[in-house]
Amino acid sequence: MAAVGYTAVNRVRYFSGHPKVRTSFFSASGRSLSGVINANQYGSVGGPLWRAAANPSKLNQLEAGYWSLSNEIAKGILAGGTADPYVVDGGTFAVRTRNSGAPGGSFFEFKTQVPGSNNTFYGLQQ
Repeated sequence: MAAVGYTAVNRVRYFSGHPKVRTSFFSASGRSLSGVINANQYGSVGGPLWRAAANPSKLNQLEAGYWSLSNEIAKGILAGGTADPYVVDGGTFAVRTRNSGAPGGSFFEFKTQVPGSNNTFYGLQQ
């Protein structure tokens, strides 16, 4: 979850350090988290669980557990207490479901992936 969260945070940080880079570089609508996190980049945005999470008290026990864990990880990322698992490789900038193909462009696949994840994580060539 931290690696996925950092894809958004690192993109916002990248925009801050590269003011001339267009938001389209990350298919974003803006340079903030709300501009970076969109359905074009994160398939769950706007989906059933996304909408259900607006009222966590209505989630089933399993969903509520994942919501609670993801909420704590997000708070940790924003507060600086949860590390990017790929910080030594330049940080996480993209994630794709395993075997769905690379995002292309300036992204490179990390040699080591998150064990047990069904995702492939990518850095950004800078």
